[in-house]
Amino acid sequence: MSQQAMNKNNQAPATKNASAPKTLRILPHQPVEAVNVVIKVTERLLDLSERETQALVHNDALKLDMIQDEKEILSGHYVTAAQEFRSRLGEFRRLDRNLIRKLETVQNELGEKMKQNTDLIEQMYMRSRRNTQATLFNAQEIGQDNKFFLREKEEAEAANITPQQAETLPSQQGNAA
Repeated sequence: MSQQAMNKNNQAPATKNASAPKTLRILPHQPVEAVNVVIKVTERLLDLSERETQALVHNDALKLDMIQDEKEILSGHYVTAAQEFRSRLGEFRRLDRNLIRKLETVQNELGEKMKQNTDLIEQMYMRSRRNTQATLFNAQEIGQDNKFFLREKEEAEAANITPQQAETLPSQQGNAA
């Protein structure tokens, strides 16, 4: 079936008011087929979340970026399908309980996987934050050490001695004792 034919079949029936916007339906009219579509969309999102986990674990920013683009599109389909499913909930109550359990199972798996990925991202954020703080602390220490070295160099130049000669002189702290 062509994409145009699929879109035509998925549009809500036309109303008498021709100026009213047509609502695009993602789910088929038949309840069993509609639940199967929601299951497939959820499974695709679950697969994408697993790929996201792998990209996070391997710190693969390029792969993660590509996955995010795909995830944004697929999440939009998922939200639309879920909204349509909720609006037609009465139709699905009469379906085979095993089919509904399968949908619930894949929904729960998706929720768990998304929580795991969120936890991974939080861990990466905290690790990056600690690393940044440690780097800033080290940079401050280096800066302070360099200030001390520069001050000694300036004092040596003022006393008209070379930095090598200044290193051999007893420290001022030793003289103060």
